[in-house]
Amino acid sequence: MPRLLAIIPEDGWAIAREDKTIFFVRPPFRSSERVPVSEATLADAISLHGYEAQPDALEESWANAVERIREIMVRAREAGSLPPDGELLARMLRSGPPSLLTGLMDRIENDWFAKGDLRAAEHALKVLLAEDRVKSSKELLDRALALHQRLDDLRAEREARAPTRSPPPRIAAISRRPAVASYRSRFLRSGSASMVNARP
Repeated sequence: MPRLLAIIPEDGWAIAREDKTIFFVRPPFRSSERVPVSEATLADAISLHGYEAQPDALEESWANAVERIREIMVRAREAGSLPPDGELLARMLRSGPPSLLTGLMDRIENDWFAKGDLRAAEHALKVLLAEDRVKSSKELLDRALALHQRLDDLRAEREARAPTRSPPPRIAAISRRPAVASYRSRFLRSGSASMVNARP
């Protein structure tokens, strides 16, 4: 049976030991997504990446261990101790296995881009591009940069499709005033140079 070893309370990312194997687990806690990690990863998680050790946790079923993790998450949220999203995501990427980096890129490409959620994609890409493991891997960096280019392209497409708005009636009325029309006529004849060389 597993025993919870360490957790980031705000997000439920945790490390548990079952028999001789240490697993990294995260919401939604599917058994297929448990990732074996080393003792060194556990040590780094606690000493470097903000995981809280759980020395009093008991051996229990996976269902009970997951329930324990969810209770810890609820308490952290009720205490209002959540860090900013960018900090949380960066911490998760630093401490999680390499598959999380590619998993996040898959989500950007197949989920957020497909749904048009460009804000979530931009936020995740910003954190990915700041992550040392991405910057030191040509393959990961190239993919992250390609995703960022795709984000720029999607933004440009969205802006091109945006309908143009007519000016409000008040602005339209002002633009028809003789003084405004005269100024516009002079400006169009002389170009922007008249603004630079305007005499007092």
